[in-house]
Amino acid sequence: MYGFNNRSTVDDSKWNNSNDKIEAIANLYGYTRYYYPNKYAKKINWYKFLMHTLREAKKIDNSTDILAEFLYRSFSPLMPEMQIITSDKTFGAEPKRSRAASFYLMEHYGVGAKSVLGIKVPYHSKIVSKKQSNELPVADSLYSYRLTDEITLRYPIAISRFDPSLKKNTKNIIEKIDTIDLRTTTSVIKTITTKTATIKPITAKDETLKIADIIVHWTVLRLFYPYLKEDGLDDAKMTELLLSYTQKAALTDDIGEYYLYVLREFMGNFKDQHIVLSSDFCGEGVVGAYLATHYNSIGLKYIDGEVVLSGNIKTHDNRMIDKGDLLISVNDVPTDRFLDEQLKYVSAATHKPKVEQLLYFGFPTLDPDSVMKYTFRKQNGDTVSYTGDSSGTYYENFSSEAKPRNESFIQDMGNGVFYVLLSSRKCTPKAFKQFLTNTPNISKIIFDNRQYPSWHALDILAFVTEKPVVWGDYRLPMRYFPEQDKTIWKENQNTILPIQPTIKAPIYFLISSSSTSYAESIANTVKKNGLGTLVGENTSGTNGDVGRANVRLFPFMLSIGKDFDGYHGKGVAPDIEVKQTLEDYIKGKDTILEYVLNL
Repeated sequence: MYGFNNRSTVDDSKWNNSNDKIEAIANLYGYTRYYYPNKYAKKINWYKFLMHTLREAKKIDNSTDILAEFLYRSFSPLMPEMQIITSDKTFGAEPKRSRAASFYLMEHYGVGAKSVLGIKVPYHSKIVSKKQSNELPVADSLYSYRLTDEITLRYPIAISRFDPSLKKNTKNIIEKIDTIDLRTTTSVIKTITTKTATIKPITAKDETLKIADIIVHWTVLRLFYPYLKEDGLDDAKMTELLLSYTQKAALTDDIGEYYLYVLREFMGNFKDQHIVLSSDFCGEGVVGAYLATHYNSIGLKYIDGEVVLSGNIKTHDNRMIDKGDLLISVNDVPTDRFLDEQLKYVSAATHKPKVEQLLYFGFPTLDPDSVMKYTFRKQNGDTVSYTGDSSGTYYENFSSEAKPRNESFIQDMGNGVFYVLLSSRKCTPKAFKQFLTNTPNISKIIFDNRQYPSWHALDILAFVTEKPVVWGDYRLPMRYFPEQDKTIWKENQNTILPIQPTIKAPIYFLISSSSTSYAESIANTVKKNGLGTLVGENTSGTNGDVGRANVRLFPFMLSIGKDFDGYHGKGVAPDIEVKQTLEDYIKGKDTILEYVLNL
């Protein structure tokens, strides 16, 4: 199955014509969870809370005042000072104000887990005690936020004291929602060994879980994703996405269909290649499971605007499909149309990185026995088809050029020209300094920055100039208000001091759409400091610090820092544009590298 059938109705669902309910619950959940200092809230399973609230919301009429009263009744135990206001009524009393010297509020430095890819990070979301300053909310003052066009929330972002009812109220909420069972029957170890996940009916069928999950992911992105404006996602567009994808979520038959065809498509609306969804989930407790997702791929590359084979395949009738042969259809669907359908599930800033990311991972399915038919046009004009299943990424009759496990850090290209692979695990300042010291006659150095660089790659720039090297203008967010435009951006600039010996020869840096994240940051640093000539294609348009959103179902990575040099969604442009040609690719030639070698 490679697409989601948008059914127009769903049995026993009352979510049609309930947009105000979903919008109000989603907005109020975000303010309650992330911007009100409830010191007991860590014990709440927010999925259960949202599911319970959504179930109860289905029972009430759609009138504004009834919905407003319901919202107050549902959320005020967790936020006692709140008011819900309509044109006719106000639910909740005006809270008492205090002149206390200090107060409590939520502080978000970055967002997400305390470690990313196994590396500890300084990000935190916690209650802090502060004294009044101009950049902070005023203690016990009520701030107004729109929940729907007719309903407004007023509540204190900062409080001078914790309401004495908060502990008991939170405990009562937890007891009420604890009747919802989100446990899975498969442990992590069993899931890994069997590659299957048995899902309880509550997870597989209950539409409120899937609606809640969209709300959870949407809220993290609405409150913490730093590029909403740059991606064209204003409040109206974000609300449109929320309502559209909660309806789509309700229409899915099971959690697998929801993940593959709704959640991934929702995340594809954000132009951030750092956004990577995991199919892991842990509904309750610490026992987790995951959806066994199979990726159907035979090794495809995007060269000069065409999708081509990256190796060689012998078909079942002993015909050959060769490297560089053009993919013209998948399952008898023309390649362009098939890709357009698949690309909506990919998060990336620009078109080419989207295609490359899709081809790199392959076409996902939950069916290990799904069959894909790839049809190619050979260079002599003949068409040949190859059929394979999703039982594994590697195909029986597929072969490609073998690459050494540790590619050389520095290669002598002759005539004093040296090629430096920044992604090599051998890339260290010590090794590079030794090379410079022992190599007297260097006529040209070519740094290849088209793959994810070594952690030490940035340090190599210390040998490129005699002046201090300024890192790009990447800043990390400190947030005390829900509004993104009130974020305090903390400068995160580093300066790299020069190291002797300094390279005196001409310097070139190879870049492409594969230069993403750290690689794009290096390209930015090169351009900003005039460290050499950038040759190749635009970088991907994604860089900066990354966080991991702490959600129980389908956690994800995302950009949390912001590039104030303005390359998000655009990429760093080369000084000299050179594109890999299909003709050279078939011959095994690197067009960009060959261009620089011939300068």
